[in-house]
Amino acid sequence: MRFQRPDGSFVASRVDLDPAPIESQVRGVAQSFDSEQRTLRVGGLTVDYSAATTQGVIAEDAIVLARGFQAQRGGPLFASHLEVFGGVGHGGEHGDVEGIITAFASAADFEVNGQPVVADARTGYVLDGQQLGADLQVRVTGSVDASGVLIAHKIQADKPEKAKGDGHPGR
Repeated sequence: MRFQRPDGSFVASRVDLDPAPIESQVRGVAQSFDSEQRTLRVGGLTVDYSAATTQGVIAEDAIVLARGFQAQRGGPLFASHLEVFGGVGHGGEHGDVEGIITAFASAADFEVNGQPVVADARTGYVLDGQQLGADLQVRVTGSVDASGVLIAHKIQADKPEKAKGDGHPGR
């Protein structure tokens, strides 16, 4: 799994290297959307989708998945396919999102990987001593309202990893 932080960097639990990748892909929140140039940014990567087949309506802050080729390291991704995701579900459906809190207004109003989340008095929190805020990895379950916002029934954070001992008792 990998999750995008608010600064565009990623937290990855696993990375596999392919010595000769045929196609690359990136998923994240679309920023710096330019409909005339047909480019956008996902984190620090520019995506040129001028030759891409697209699914969905591309907009600033939409969650996108782009597949294509990167001619040179650090250069743009020339997308052959761009898909726009509309969130975790439709109004009235069960919703579930796991990732990093990418925007945080309050414990009752935040985003996980760009998905708006609202909590209320009925929301259960399992944070294992951590404070809810930006950059915290969480799993949110709930129901989706008519506007695509996830109404949280439960917000859970993994237990923080304990600091590894240095072999010296008492430290």
